[in-house]
Amino acid sequence: MRLVAFAQTSLPDQNASAVMSAERALALAKELAEPAFEHEALHTAAHVYNLAGRHEDALDLCQQGMSLARVLGVQNMEAEWLGVSGDAYYGLRRYREMARDQSPSA
Repeated sequence: MRLVAFAQTSLPDQNASAVMSAERALALAKELAEPAFEHEALHTAAHVYNLAGRHEDALDLCQQGMSLARVLGVQNMEAEWLGVSGDAYYGLRRYREMARDQSPSA
């Protein structure tokens, strides 16, 4: 489902389908109650939201994903979440918030 969501974002006029696929993958991951699966599905959904122009929704998922990455102790994923949230802030043209949230002291 995650790969389908990514593929759909590459097709013309398929953003709504991509979002639906990503959301289904996330719902399934949550049902499985496996934090690592949920983390990957959150990452996919946030990225797909950005590609579909749903930057506020992406930021919400970034907060959830960053928290889960910390719980899982996956430091390299924290950096990936900063990238996804940076894309969302850029899409929203909220550059100051991006700089603030991405700084080492944040």
